[in-house]
Amino acid sequence: METISILVYSLTPKKQTLFIKNLSLLLTCLLTGFLSEQIKAQTIPFTVDQVKKSDFKPVSPLITSEIDAVILDEKGETVLDATPQTGFFTKFHYFKRILIVNKNGLSHSTDDIYYNAEMNGKKLKSLRISTYNLENGEIVKTDTQEKDLFIEDPKKEVLKVKFAFPNAKVGSILEIEYTVRRGSTDLKNWFFQHEIPILRSSYSVRIPNNWNFVITIQNKKYLTALKKDSLVKNIYSWTYTYEDITVYTVNWIFENVPAMKEEPFTSTIDNYIGCVKFQLAVQPLQPGHSERLINDWQWVSNRLLLAPDFGWEIENPNPWIPKLAKTIVQPDDPDLEKAYKIFAYVRDHLKAESRSWGITDHTSLENVYKTGRGNTAEMNLLLIALLRTQKLNAEGVILATRDNGVTNVSYPILENFNYTICRLELAGKVYFLDASDPTMGFGKLPLACYNGQARVIDKTPSAVYFSPDSIRESSNIYVVIENDPSKKFLNVDWTEHPGYYESSDIRDTIRDNNNSQDAYIKSYTREKAFSETIDSFMISNVKDLEHPVTLSFKMRISPNDEEHYYFNPMMKAGLNKNPFSSAERNYKVELPYVFDESYILNMEIPEGYEVEELPKSVRIKLNENDGIFEYLIQKNENSIQFKNVLNIKKATFDPDDYNNLRDFYAYIVKKQAELIVFKKIKK
Repeated sequence: METISILVYSLTPKKQTLFIKNLSLLLTCLLTGFLSEQIKAQTIPFTVDQVKKSDFKPVSPLITSEIDAVILDEKGETVLDATPQTGFFTKFHYFKRILIVNKNGLSHSTDDIYYNAEMNGKKLKSLRISTYNLENGEIVKTDTQEKDLFIEDPKKEVLKVKFAFPNAKVGSILEIEYTVRRGSTDLKNWFFQHEIPILRSSYSVRIPNNWNFVITIQNKKYLTALKKDSLVKNIYSWTYTYEDITVYTVNWIFENVPAMKEEPFTSTIDNYIGCVKFQLAVQPLQPGHSERLINDWQWVSNRLLLAPDFGWEIENPNPWIPKLAKTIVQPDDPDLEKAYKIFAYVRDHLKAESRSWGITDHTSLENVYKTGRGNTAEMNLLLIALLRTQKLNAEGVILATRDNGVTNVSYPILENFNYTICRLELAGKVYFLDASDPTMGFGKLPLACYNGQARVIDKTPSAVYFSPDSIRESSNIYVVIENDPSKKFLNVDWTEHPGYYESSDIRDTIRDNNNSQDAYIKSYTREKAFSETIDSFMISNVKDLEHPVTLSFKMRISPNDEEHYYFNPMMKAGLNKNPFSSAERNYKVELPYVFDESYILNMEIPEGYEVEELPKSVRIKLNENDGIFEYLIQKNENSIQFKNVLNIKKATFDPDDYNNLRDFYAYIVKKQAELIVFKKIKK
């Protein structure tokens, strides 16, 4: 993801200086071109080619038997302009041409459009909806009639028009085009990638140089052209005249863009989908004067500390807050114990019902406390307020959860953030706390919080980074198998120590089932699918949120007096399929953490049997130092010792590493399926 900013400061009504901050070589060249070129009367045209017979059978590697439909061409243009009657506004022109490949593709034959009735009228006169079919070698066009359009609730200010493409069938080309005026001066974001392939996607924006937008471009892999031009004109907005304004046009073209599909181990697909997004940073108030809408983090932090939706209640606590703190801690408690007690109180007595970085409108921390319900920010801001009553150094930290997408590291755009946690500094050590998650212990954060940049909101704001690579999840399983004194079967004693976050999921399941372990035990045994009956299943340490849980159970296995006994030493603890099954991947693999899994088996050889075949020990690496897999097995006189270790040392893998990662796991799946063969001893 790359970000640029065009910063405009008006020096006089007739003279303006353009300052450019570039974070991309390509965009540097683009904007440098803007400075050196002023084309007086030229704009990049918005043109649409006629449908041709060849469009019904396009040639592209993207068109396979697996796709339902393909977008042949999609164009968009947003123009920021003004009139004396309306002031500044934007106009959006849209065109799409799509080919239906099979019956499933007919889901694209219905659609809807939203537009402002005051700006465009009750009927959108620019709307054109057509279907093209190839009949007897000739192209036949069918247009949608006005009577076929359905307006939902025509009394609303924003209208929704629903329609179906006429005479649509497999093999049809569907086409839609319209222009709408928007009262907003925000530039419309554009997505070059959808759930179906796109052969060509083009988007243009026209921006007067007395406006400033932060432009974020994502996934430029399929960008094939970047065009630019400019013209100089006067702009009339209300009673103001902006003279000699340079209007810049930028046009992005993406070609042969594959469908964007969800893959496992992805924080959110929104981080990778090809798109261009705009955030308004500076807008003109009148000639020579502008208003800055995006400032630095110091300005944002100062604002938040005084804002009723964030810092006001912790900077100016109401008397009920210290009174509540006195019921939770004792004056002579050590500081760390005070912090732990306050944290546990908020976590265990309140419930988070939504995510947010701030306090909801018309809500206060007192209301949150009295109702026992709030959002994530409200709970953690209450935690901070209570900690401060004990003169503990606690601050708020805003962040974006993984499913909300990464934040802009260059500019403080609050819309990127959706979560608040607590930063506590105590005796030279820093703790990050989240009291909104009922399964988290002191100093632990939910996995969703590990999404890169976060911001500490205080008088000297700073960035902190929560990386999945900083989390190490360790788990182990110990299995002991011994012959029963009766010599008829073997006794299995299984002890499993899941990692901390897996333990958190187990606690969630138990809590969601009225604190009963039965539901989890049933799901565990169903997942393992042991052919034998599990006995004495126990889950311990469920309420100790500072440590992982422990699972233990017993069962019996038997060779059933067969001539050969085939036994998998992994005992359903291994992988039964490769989690990376796609042939290729175009964006990163994002594991939630690095991890170390071990499985240890000590097994007596079944009474009356001997080992006929034993798998070979192996040790392989993923790349040079990204992971290791060990499968170590040996036979002693009367027993078998086996150890299986899987250690993944980094959480994020680039697309170039995908094949190695997939092949690494494919080998593990195959190896963990190997069997020990026991042969009955002949008497």
